[in-house]
Amino acid sequence: MLRVGIKRITVVAGVAAVLLAGCTGVPDHIIQPEKMARLMADLNIAESAVDMNSRDFYSDSSRQVVKQAVMQRYNVSQDLLDTSFMWYGAHLDKFMDVYDRSTEIIEKKIEENGAVLASQSALSVSGDSVDVWSSSRQILFTPLSSSRSVSFHYDADANWERGDTYTWRAKFIGNSGNASWLFVASYSDGATEVLSTNFNDSGWQEMNFITDSTRTVKSLYGLLQVEPRNNAIYLDSVEMIRKRVNPEKYTQRYRQKLYERKKPKTE
Repeated sequence: MLRVGIKRITVVAGVAAVLLAGCTGVPDHIIQPEKMARLMADLNIAESAVDMNSRDFYSDSSRQVVKQAVMQRYNVSQDLLDTSFMWYGAHLDKFMDVYDRSTEIIEKKIEENGAVLASQSALSVSGDSVDVWSSSRQILFTPLSSSRSVSFHYDADANWERGDTYTWRAKFIGNSGNASWLFVASYSDGATEVLSTNFNDSGWQEMNFITDSTRTVKSLYGLLQVEPRNNAIYLDSVEMIRKRVNPEKYTQRYRQKLYERKKPKTE
């Protein structure tokens, strides 16, 4: 009798799972919309907290521990999260619903707790290795997006040093088009230095820009453009790591193009 009861419960649970997936339109092996929205919201909040306490979370491993703690709370593995992002990226209507719901959750928590989640500009932070990215850590592009690019513009301050290296990186999900990356440094003597690259892969991508150790940087500019075709492109864990001059890697500057100001002709 007990075995029959257990079997009946199992069957009912299985039917319920199928019905639930049918109601949401999301397969049961994918993180369901409400859970996905809450997970995305908590990951965003956790990363903002890490950014506001960058001295305590200065290494990639310490940041990863925070992310893993949030995922563990939801009983979600990195593979499941990546698979779910890929599925949602191929179903734009579902992804937009989840994205909007995640934004609602964050806004509600800000209102309830009075917390300020927006990162303060970190370019004035001192230290040998800091994450200076001050914009959103998660960025979504769809074929219907009004913008297909993300950019930055930073002016130098007292904590910038000659020869500083900037690593702009992010985890790309659903990228199969031709993405282009551009990094530009404007120097106080009028010279301009440019580094550009193209790629069409998903996974972790990064661009390393090494400033001239003989010149003083005036401003830094950057532009990333993507081509979402039939699916969405999602950027996760966007960051900009600034490190002090490294003589061993300084030779990599050969990939950068320097344009010096032309001196006026004298009669």
